[in-house]
Amino acid sequence: MQAKSSSPRVNASLNKLNISPGYFRGLGFLPEDLDALKALIRAKWLARLESVRPDMLEVFRATPTERYHEICELVDHASVWNKDSRLFSKEEVQKIQSMSLFKALEDALGPFEVADIEGLGHPEIYWRIVRPGQAGDVSGAHADTWFYQYTNNMTEAQQTGLIKVWIAVNVEPGMSGLAVMDDSHLKDWPNHAEVRHGRPKPVLDVDPADLDLVCVDTAPGEAIVFNIRLLHAGIPHTGAESRISMEFAIRLLG
Repeated sequence: MQAKSSSPRVNASLNKLNISPGYFRGLGFLPEDLDALKALIRAKWLARLESVRPDMLEVFRATPTERYHEICELVDHASVWNKDSRLFSKEEVQKIQSMSLFKALEDALGPFEVADIEGLGHPEIYWRIVRPGQAGDVSGAHADTWFYQYTNNMTEAQQTGLIKVWIAVNVEPGMSGLAVMDDSHLKDWPNHAEVRHGRPKPVLDVDPADLDLVCVDTAPGEAIVFNIRLLHAGIPHTGAESRISMEFAIRLLG
């Protein structure tokens, strides 16, 4: 991304992130880019399922990705869909970064780079699939800065300039998506770490029932851009389709 001077639009976006409410929406992929992204995710979905159950390939090929929950009993969901299996390769990231959302992000925020949080050697972008009625498929309320601290051993200085981007790929608006808590980035929330899946992960020390989390009714292809200190959570949903989303962190350069 090329450097450019700040603009009123950039200042307004940064005010929403840093002052109130801690996030903004309205950016997204053009329809043709969303279709290309869905095709890329489906190819990875099929390749992963084929690698663990090659005998069921025809069943997987006949099943739309958003109907995955109807055949998920054929695999061990938790082990099949660990984060490593959902990371995009360097070449795939290059394709994604050429799509319309990234120009829209630069227009809204100024120059940035996609961060490599896990130390992959290239920008880190990954996707997620959430089955209807499966609360274990989503994370509880948290702030991403806690993951960077506990899981990735990043200092506050190393987190400087980081912003999170979450994209709805296949969602049923109002029924599945991301929930956020306005202005929660302005407060320090008690939390601790516990080991899950072999790595320390953050846990919020507050009853979720006491949080004013609100589901953002994103449309397919729409992004939510938010402060890494903002409390948010995936929504366990009862819709008819598996939710598919994509996410990454960016670092502001200007």
